[in-house]
Amino acid sequence: METVTYFTAKPIKKKPVKKKTVKKKPKEKRQIRNWHNDFIKYTKTIAENPTYQDMPELYKQDGCVRWITAASSVLGKKRLKWWHDKRNQLGIPPEKGSLQKTAHGIHPTGDKPCQICGRVLSLDYVYLNQAILKKIHDIPNLETRFSTTDHIEEVVKAICQELGKEGLSNLKKALKITKETTNMNTSTNISNYIVKYKSTLLGPGVMSDAPDRLDGYHTYNRCCRHIHDKGRHKDNLSRYGEDRRVFQFWSEGDWKAADRLMKVFSKYGISPDHVGPISLGFCHRPSFDPTTLKDNINKRNRLGLEDIKKLLTDEKTEKVVSWHSKKVWDKIKDSVTTEEHANELGKVMRKNVNQVLFLLHKIKEEGHAKFLEENYLHPEYGEYDIEFEGFDPETGKYEKMKKTKGSKKQYKNNSERYVKKSLEFLDKYKNKSNRRIKSWKDDILENQEKELLEFLNQQNYKKALEMITSITCRLATLAEKEYNQNI
Repeated sequence: METVTYFTAKPIKKKPVKKKTVKKKPKEKRQIRNWHNDFIKYTKTIAENPTYQDMPELYKQDGCVRWITAASSVLGKKRLKWWHDKRNQLGIPPEKGSLQKTAHGIHPTGDKPCQICGRVLSLDYVYLNQAILKKIHDIPNLETRFSTTDHIEEVVKAICQELGKEGLSNLKKALKITKETTNMNTSTNISNYIVKYKSTLLGPGVMSDAPDRLDGYHTYNRCCRHIHDKGRHKDNLSRYGEDRRVFQFWSEGDWKAADRLMKVFSKYGISPDHVGPISLGFCHRPSFDPTTLKDNINKRNRLGLEDIKKLLTDEKTEKVVSWHSKKVWDKIKDSVTTEEHANELGKVMRKNVNQVLFLLHKIKEEGHAKFLEENYLHPEYGEYDIEFEGFDPETGKYEKMKKTKGSKKQYKNNSERYVKKSLEFLDKYKNKSNRRIKSWKDDILENQEKELLEFLNQQNYKKALEMITSITCRLATLAEKEYNQNI
């Protein structure tokens, strides 16, 4: 039998291509923290309480309490339904801050120990914020020093004991308590008044976090959260402030009037609700709904179904959304029929704003800051001083807005500062390293951005403006696609 020998060709060896080595930042090791014994006891007490007995998967397989569950997980969605069932039992409508109200309404004690240090703090808004703490420390002859974890009742009592009626009088001045409380000369009356009518000066002992935590509240209390919660570190908190500023600068509408009206709300101890958050692309309007600081904080940048209904009504008579987000809003707004739909709309609108701000930064970096200033900024609003006549703190409405033109020097200084800050905060927004929002990756969008920069470099500003309109249209298409996938 003939033997056939097969030969295998040797593979051609290619010279290895040297890859550029990019140094990766080492991943931070997850910090393991020991739970305080009082907090461990608290978790067991909550799990054994009849209110929480029907919570899905209350215990792990090893018998430990399943305290934290991500809201986006399968179990998280089951627990979210549990929370909404409790909300319905309490008769709380599905609106902004409803789960916070539910967590507070069903909580058996009204306070909780901190996971780190074990300090027990109230769930209520009864603790001083930093700004008002400074004003209290400036009271003449006051030697006692307080912290942001001191209960307002104890603070007022201590001031009364140290300085008597003079101390209470100076306290009322520091907190801008109006003359209707002239005859309120006891520490109890004053502290009760502050809790009821000056809640904007106060904060809770612990923030709500339903449905992620079993009891509906953050693990860390006010005492330790700024140390152990990365999101509450001072540098991160300052970045949140920077983000708010960039949203404000690049939103349409009379920013000066909106700013002045917010101060009027604050004067009366009420919190102004934008209804349509500027962080989602809605515009400045000198029109807010009165709410509590608690509800406003819990709402954050979320859109609720009732918000959308109100915005749809308002836009029949006034502009409610900025140029960069109008096409997303117009594409999706009429399809929103549930709270879940409203939440998804809010998410894609936030993503759209993020992408637009990145684009504006790219335009600035290419040397076209003047183009942005002339087409998208409105320094002229800073030309006026504004007063609101006939303001009603119950409704947040006013009879008349009075605008007085300032001097040329005032106008020039305000305008220059406004433009400078608008461009400066674009840099700060772009350079934030821990932003979690992912941009849409799309070939059409990428080509449109390249064409836009070419038009700008050619000083063809008419075509550049048309291309920016095309880009917002494309972003709206991508937003609608993502929205439909998620509802």
